[in-house]
Amino acid sequence: MAIQAPIRRESAAQHSVSTPDERPLNARRRVLSDGPNIMTWVLEPGVSAENAGLDVSRVVGTFQREKGGDYEAIDEYLTERAGWVDPLMMDFCALQQITNRSNKATTQAGSLVTREFCEVAGVPMSITAYRKSWDRGEGQEWIGRNIRRQAREIRKDEGTDPHLVVWFHPSFNMSNDELPQWLEDCKEVIEGFVDERMESADLEWEEVSSWLSVIHTPWATFATLRKPFNHFNRKYEARVRHLVVDPVVLATAHHYFIQRFVGRVAALHPNPMAAEAGDCRQARDDFYRWRSAYWWAQPSKATIPTRVWRGAVKINNTESQVESLSQEMADYAAVEDVRHNQKVEHHNQLLARGGLLFAILAIALPVVQAQWGLSGTLITGGGVLVVAGAWYGISMSWRKVNRWNTSGRAAAAKSNSQSRAQH
Repeated sequence: MAIQAPIRRESAAQHSVSTPDERPLNARRRVLSDGPNIMTWVLEPGVSAENAGLDVSRVVGTFQREKGGDYEAIDEYLTERAGWVDPLMMDFCALQQITNRSNKATTQAGSLVTREFCEVAGVPMSITAYRKSWDRGEGQEWIGRNIRRQAREIRKDEGTDPHLVVWFHPSFNMSNDELPQWLEDCKEVIEGFVDERMESADLEWEEVSSWLSVIHTPWATFATLRKPFNHFNRKYEARVRHLVVDPVVLATAHHYFIQRFVGRVAALHPNPMAAEAGDCRQARDDFYRWRSAYWWAQPSKATIPTRVWRGAVKINNTESQVESLSQEMADYAAVEDVRHNQKVEHHNQLLARGGLLFAILAIALPVVQAQWGLSGTLITGGGVLVVAGAWYGISMSWRKVNRWNTSGRAAAAKSNSQSRAQH
């Protein structure tokens, strides 16, 4: 059976409005500013603009190449700089932004800069950016703890499990001599964020490119520049947003989908009729359809987003879960083939038994008719059919009882093993 590509839902109606400064919404606001400051992108999988009740507009342009210049089209930038595979390219280009971009809201992570929405790998995503000025004279670990508190508040209030992207933005005038201390200060913030959940020795900067260093954790991805620069270059706006944040958005969507699919597969086992109802077959088809469209070892032709994505996938063990599900789906296919062969064999046995019964009746009934006449023939034939039907009904009922008993014992054994594991 051919598996079709995922069906994409129609996007909500787009609104063409202007912000108070008369800039159309397809022109992105400046996000990065002279540091030191901390940018925090809060990624919430499973949250869409429609469900949040927010008015949004399509984003067709990304950040300016230079001050006063034109905004570059987002699809052109992503095609040239990232090169995502086609299904993912469509997802990242279909970006939406809320129309009311007030900066009055403040949280532990800083002041609200912008909020965007997209659907990546079949998962709706909310991407909210906050900016916080960084006085490096403060306790760095407390800053990390404040960022963690923000994630906890979102998890409690919104009911989502957010993943953060934290960008440490240095001053434009930072010198090469200041870079080692800058990296140490950033690492102290990270240690305050992870607290006792990870050892400090496991937090080491990964050199993703000549200008980018990254530290991955299961709860947040931290990144900063590997080399200082003495003037603001506006291309860093798009670099950070599309080459650092987008890969983590993709990894978060992958992890979200797989975690929920694992729960779906686990729910199939307690139901003994799942295979007969086609649930296993549907789960297998849905998984293969998703994997063929959205799961690739090299999702981008560019090295930076691929490395960032791979690091985020590795820290959450998403790849091993995908491999386990692939094996599980293959096992389902093998079991389904066995069951199909058993059904065919059982059908052939019924045909053979029916043919044997017909042959017996064809031989015996003429003899009975010759001895006892037509009435005796009808009585004998009816009796044989009643006995055969009763035998068939008893055998089918016995087989069904055995199947239910077997599934009940398996469920009880699984429940007992879980109870022992909990105690």
